[in-house]
Amino acid sequence: MNILYTLAESSISGANKSMCILAEYMLKKNNNVIVILPKHGDIEKELNDRKIKYYIVKSYQWIRSLDDNTLITTIKLFLKKVLNVVSIIKIKKIIKQNNINILHNNSSSSYVGVVAAKKSNIKIVWHFREFLEEDHGLKISNIFNHKKIINSSDKMIAISKCIYDKFSKIYDKNKMVLIYNGINTQDFQYVKRLFNNEEITISIIGRVSEGKGQFEFVKAIDMVNKKINNINAQIIGYNDNEYADKIRKYIENKKINNINFIEPTKDIIKYYKNSDIIVVSSRCEAFGRVTIEGMLTSNLVIGADTGGTKELIDDKKTGLLYESGNYVDLADKIIYSIHNKEKMNGVVEKARTNSIKNFNSELNAKNIEKIYKSLC
Repeated sequence: MNILYTLAESSISGANKSMCILAEYMLKKNNNVIVILPKHGDIEKELNDRKIKYYIVKSYQWIRSLDDNTLITTIKLFLKKVLNVVSIIKIKKIIKQNNINILHNNSSSSYVGVVAAKKSNIKIVWHFREFLEEDHGLKISNIFNHKKIINSSDKMIAISKCIYDKFSKIYDKNKMVLIYNGINTQDFQYVKRLFNNEEITISIIGRVSEGKGQFEFVKAIDMVNKKINNINAQIIGYNDNEYADKIRKYIENKKINNINFIEPTKDIIKYYKNSDIIVVSSRCEAFGRVTIEGMLTSNLVIGADTGGTKELIDDKKTGLLYESGNYVDLADKIIYSIHNKEKMNGVVEKARTNSIKNFNSELNAKNIEKIYKSLC
């Protein structure tokens, strides 16, 4: 098969990491694989390392902020729609030159590849990897006929049940399947026992933003400090924004001295290995790579009872759930886990085993490969 993947952005996001793993698997299965990026970016190194061929075709997304309904934004989106006509023509040429059989659209933020594929009369797979509204505060602009475009896909993949439940009510349910996201489990497998060091390390990993709930995390740590005095807390991720500054000001005013901001790194595995607890306080994860990565590295994952997180964590069996938005409940769950060391080590072992079995990238890729074969 000749497979073309289209991306909405060129950064190393969770969605793009998943695409790289999938594309590499398909390449190893003797398929021809090509990726189209909307601009130059960090993901290029990942593609080069995996020897995946790619093109740069400048294109524009069809999304807007939920609270931005200004005329200026509407005009800008209309101009982007016009400019995307050129992008569609360029992608059609790439499809023809490479004799592409299947186009796989990797994000709901972009549509140009799908239109080009439809015009080229090839099979289309649409991957729902994000909520948009609930997790990123974004929506598809009404100036685009998104229902017609997305429903033109031959198959749609939802990465979690909550994603399936949302989009199966909007788009053609008969074309939609649930395939949980996959992680390169061999890269993250690490066995350790919890709370074996003098300090108990609690980490939250991901870009610092309101949707990820780091403020909730900080308030919970402040409460935990009043009961337990050997906590080392880490906020790991991009933190150059107003939300992060707000958190820093709160930490300073409260004189909390055991919370550290750490810049993101490719060597993220070392922070997983050195942690005891991973907190996932996102208001609505579509899936939650951090949850599975935390489990694979033998951490206790404490997550908000919402979105994909509550699907991945079986409360008190493979992790702990707390009431989303309730930092007091989060603090209570952290304290409870520390006071129940042996029980939590059993939870961690079960979570690691379950993640290896059910959320590995090979299983994910095999399920998607079946879809490709059925379409061809």
